[in-house]
Amino acid sequence: MNFAERLLYQTLLSRLTKRPDLKQLFLNTFWLAGDKVIRLGIGFFVSLQVTNYLGTSQYGLMSACMSFAALFSPLTHLGLDSILVRELVKNPERRNVFLGTGFLLKLVGSSIALVAGLIGGYLLYDGDQLSEYLVFWQLCSFLVLSFDVVDLLYQSMIKSKYTVYAKNLSFLIGSGLRLYCLFLESPLIWFAFIQFAEFAMAMVFSFFILLRQGMSPFHWTFEKALAKKLVAESWVVAISSFVILLYMRIDLVMTEKLVGTAEAGIYQAAVRLSEVWYFIPLAVISSVMPTIIKAYQTDEPLAHKKLQRLFDILTWVSLSVGVTIQFTAHWIIKVYKPEFAAAADILVLHIWAGLFVGIGTACSHFYILRGMSKINFYRTLAGATSNILLNLWLIPRFGGWGAALATLISYSISDYFSNLFIPRTRYLFGMFLQAYNLPRIIRQTLGKAETPA
Repeated sequence: MNFAERLLYQTLLSRLTKRPDLKQLFLNTFWLAGDKVIRLGIGFFVSLQVTNYLGTSQYGLMSACMSFAALFSPLTHLGLDSILVRELVKNPERRNVFLGTGFLLKLVGSSIALVAGLIGGYLLYDGDQLSEYLVFWQLCSFLVLSFDVVDLLYQSMIKSKYTVYAKNLSFLIGSGLRLYCLFLESPLIWFAFIQFAEFAMAMVFSFFILLRQGMSPFHWTFEKALAKKLVAESWVVAISSFVILLYMRIDLVMTEKLVGTAEAGIYQAAVRLSEVWYFIPLAVISSVMPTIIKAYQTDEPLAHKKLQRLFDILTWVSLSVGVTIQFTAHWIIKVYKPEFAAAADILVLHIWAGLFVGIGTACSHFYILRGMSKINFYRTLAGATSNILLNLWLIPRFGGWGAALATLISYSISDYFSNLFIPRTRYLFGMFLQAYNLPRIIRQTLGKAETPA
């Protein structure tokens, strides 16, 4: 270990020893990231086998149908997740009321999503039974996610390891079932059913852990006044989530409809590789946001300092991944069959979308914290509108590569540049730029930087 490595190690160890809250944050991030690392290793292998087994056309069809079904998923959570985490952090003594009310609201929303999605699938696919069945099982997967309020509870307690246990166990069982279906050379529909079964098992295991810790869901209660208050605040978030999904998923649906299932399969193969590392920023955000919420209650300058550090981490992780992929994409894409070779050029472009995804997700949480949900909606709407218009122009001309370019441009509009034109969020754009100031970050890491005003 050289001098720089020893210095960094000693600095990190010293901070963790002197700061119990930082140690808990680090451990929670470790558990969240560890969950994704396990899924990354096993999941990538299994997904690779399934993708190569199905080929470009069947894989494109399954992916497009699942993306269409995902457009209805905002109804399953109604924009409540971040709000419930915030309230559970602020009011832990009212835990049972928030969990019970949130659960019932999510269950009603999920049921509406199932019905609406089935009607939409029937209209879009016009009697194609395979496509309609694929949409059905994906919608059923979202239905069981209404039980995922347990995960929100553990997020608020910064004890995500418990839901990690449940999700990893169900994931391992689901992966085994997928490999068994490959061995049997099962039809496409079975792979959609297994995803539903995996989600259902995760919810059962989560409730079992909750019961073992003496926090019975039978103690949850519903409060009508609270339900009205939550919906009044969350409906804007839910619509915003729909718009987010629209410009995150519509590219695949439009690619399948405009240039065919094979091109959609090639595009999705590239996107899958491009997004495989997103567990890192999402794990960091899930762990850091509760500390930012608490800081804003007592010390706003400290909260801004924590937010800037979050932007620093997200930016440099994204830059590192993006540069690496530029030199390795054509080698990485060889994990697929030769018919997927065209995905390499799409991957080289799409990977840069990650630079905006982490920042955008963090900002969404921040807007909710600061009561700026409408601003969050308008910036998202701008990104979705630009994405659809660009897709209509670029996909017929460039296929999947055009969809990737449309995604990159629309993400930058929504997550970065929209803040520049909104007076209340303009300072966030300045924080984005500060995240590229590497000397400042190094000084802060070594404990020599001054606390920003």
